[in-house]
Amino acid sequence: MMLLWSLLIITFILSAVGMLPTHWYTGPANWLLAKYRSHGEAAMLRELERLSAGVPFNAAVSFLPRNIGVAADTAVRKLFLAVHEDGKLRATLVPFAEVASVTQGERRDNGFYDYFVDVAVTGTDQPWCLVCGEKPELAAEIKSALDTALSTQ
Repeated sequence: MMLLWSLLIITFILSAVGMLPTHWYTGPANWLLAKYRSHGEAAMLRELERLSAGVPFNAAVSFLPRNIGVAADTAVRKLFLAVHEDGKLRATLVPFAEVASVTQGERRDNGFYDYFVDVAVTGTDQPWCLVCGEKPELAAEIKSALDTALSTQ
């Protein structure tokens, strides 16, 4: 009888944990991703250096330390974009004149929101999607900073 009650209690506890929102019990594990984040920033900086081909790129606006692949140099009027797709880093360095639009949006998946900023570049069929996770304020900050940088003469 004791075994039956123990199994019922364990089943109830596991069922209760299984019904919790995923981000509740995966959120505290973010410290495990710290190494990946620093690796991602270093990879983006290496790619920026490679694309700029020795020409100094002084980013007036940069979200690279926050692991978002966007930086703008207002002096030379160029925009660096980088996104992780299928485990690989895709990056480009484009003049401000080739940036068609910057839009902010959100996606809802299983009750969770993912916020993003899309940067459309002329000559490409898909916009560059800068994913901000569950941080709408970060998406708004990126859009505002890019709008300000792109509007400077």
